[in-house]
Amino acid sequence: MRDLRPSKSRPAFLKGFELIFGMKYGMAAARRSPGHEIHGVLHRITMEELIKLDKIETWYVREKVEVCSYEADMSKDTQANIAYVYVFNPELVAKDPELFKEHPPKERYIDILKEG
Repeated sequence: MRDLRPSKSRPAFLKGFELIFGMKYGMAAARRSPGHEIHGVLHRITMEELIKLDKIETWYVREKVEVCSYEADMSKDTQANIAYVYVFNPELVAKDPELFKEHPPKERYIDILKEG
């Protein structure tokens, strides 16, 4: 996972966002979208790893969000956690909206996403 070593990982979901695939290679990003949810994995990483990830994700900016982790009993309430999600950089999108149009992801990229 890009040389990141999470100290803890758990399934979680993010309300009010949807997963999109943009740019000509179909790169994943979160986009605000009321009524939608993104389901995935919440990773605990160090500040140094977060800074490293920021440098890798040059097309994105991170937003602070509240995510909910699943509990063992899905019928109960979920626990909220503060986390970051990467969205396409709005300044870059404004400069070249055509570049950030939605495109389906390549199979190799889907495999990377599945690995985490």
